[in-house]
Amino acid sequence: MFEINNKIIQNLRLNLKLNECNFTLYNKNIIFKNNNKYTQFSIGDSFLKTSQFVKNNNILNVENIFYNKIYKLKNYNTLIIDAEGAEYNFLLNLKKFKNIKYIFFELHYNLLSKNKINRIFSELSNNFFVLQNKFLNSFYFKKI
Repeated sequence: MFEINNKIIQNLRLNLKLNECNFTLYNKNIIFKNNNKYTQFSIGDSFLKTSQFVKNNNILNVENIFYNKIYKLKNYNTLIIDAEGAEYNFLLNLKKFKNIKYIFFELHYNLLSKNKINRIFSELSNNFFVLQNKFLNSFYFKKI
């Protein structure tokens, strides 16, 4: 699990423990390309307003980790993405997550162009994911 906002990590860790989840929590940004050591994020007045794509004056440099350096990534079958616009980066890299069978994500229509949104759904289809359910801007896909 990845979370870059230090304000919610303690609550996240407690929630996962209370729900008896087996997890590894990374306070890093997962990347698929380039070798940049850090990525800049804007931190808003609410933990819901942390974003790489919506800029403000409160900047946080977050250490990056390349996806293939993640311990036991191949052991997981579910991908849950709430990344304030970065869902595009994850979903265009589905081939790197060969073991993923279930995907839940929040789609940020306000941060992504229509072309990027169309590309997300094409990529899901091309990788044999079928929509199972949706509510507002949240989607659940299952690999067939």
